[in-house]
Parts: sequence; structure tokens; C-alpha cells
Amino acid sequence: GSASVLHMPTGFFVNVAAGQAKFAGGAKITSWEVMPGFEEKWASLGKTTVFAEYSQWKIEGAPDDLTYYGGGIVQAIDAAALSLYLSARRIDMGSGDPATYGLAGVVVKF
Repeated sequence: GSASVLHMPTGFFVNVAAGQAKFAGGAKITSWEVMPGFEEKWASLGKTTVFAEYSQWKIEGAPDDLTYYGGGIVQAIDAAALSLYLSARRIDMGSGDPATYGLAGVVVKF
């Protein structure tokens, strides 16, 4: 399940989610996530959204939990019906080296 709250006057928001997946043989994954942020129209282009994220996954039978955290920014360009985004995430599985990756792209609405 998930829930989101947006405070309209300030643009602050929080998204939360949690779930559980069960597989054949009885294995299961339980997870939760929180994503706070804010959106504001600083320029005539459109709204800018800045967010952070944190999630934890418990994988039955795995020696460690999987945790990830990160953040990003999205710039809407209303006149072109598109959004530009940039985000980064670090994944830590407890043992071994954590992985860090970034995403950049465009979402076009048509």
C-alpha cells in the first residue's frame, strides 16, 4: 500500500509505501519506503520538484537487508509538455561494496 500527502500552500509532500511479496516455496520480501520533498514554481518554465528517498527491504533467507537512499530533481517545462529529471541512488546490501548510480532523462507527455 501507499499514501501521499501534499501541503498545497508550501509544496511540501511525503510519499510512504510498504509491501510484502510471497513466493512459491515460502520465501518473502518485506519492504517500506519514504520520499519527502517539495515542489515550487520558481521560474515560468513550470514547477521544480526536489525529493529525497529512503527504503529498506528485508529478504527472507538473505544474510543482510537491502537499503537504498538517494534524491533527485525534476523540472517541468509546461509549454513543451515535458519534464527533465536527474536523480542518484546508493544501494547497500550490508556485505560488499555499495553501488551508486544516477539517472537523467526526459518525460514527454502526449
